Amino acid sequence: QTALEHGASVVGTTLNTPESTVRSEFAGFGERYHHLIRDASSADGVREHFERIREMIGVTPSLFVYNAGKWEANSPFDSATSTASFLAEYDALHNLHVRGPLAHFLGSLDAYGRDHKAVHVFVGTVATPLWEEQEKVGSPLEHGAPGIAYAATKTSMHGLVRALQADARHR
Repeated sequence: QTALEHGASVVGTTLNTPESTVRSEFAGFGERYHHLIRDASSADGVREHFERIREMIGVTPSLFVYNAGKWEANSPFDSATSTASFLAEYDALHNLHVRGPLAHFLGSLDAYGRDHKAVHVFVGTVATPLWEEQEKVGSPLEHGAPGIAYAATKTSMHGLVRALQADARHR
């Protein structure tokens, strides 16, 4: 909303969130807010997605924010959680938190060129501080910890971003 308040055009991409719900949050910004629905964990059609964004706003975007996330709190130590179900959850969260943002980042490079100067922001998580807080109190937090798969995949995203930064500095 801050970007919109300062005159930017914004394209919001959500999955399973009705456009009417998202639009109500940005109602005062009129034609400067655009909404697309797509599966953030999928690489299918990413280049086309970014080309559509450019068509919608008329310019190549200068800021991308990757904020996909899903909170899961299953533990492999819980007797109700099977190995197969835990690994399936991990794979789904990895696709959403790591592979999806990477696919979108690469899609922006494909659509806008490897030398476009946009800023890419990968939204992290509160997973690490919550785990640290849980360790301090010695028991699960009142509302539950974010889950091992969640914390691991968000931490993986942090590693991905650091690797992309290092590689970009040498290009």
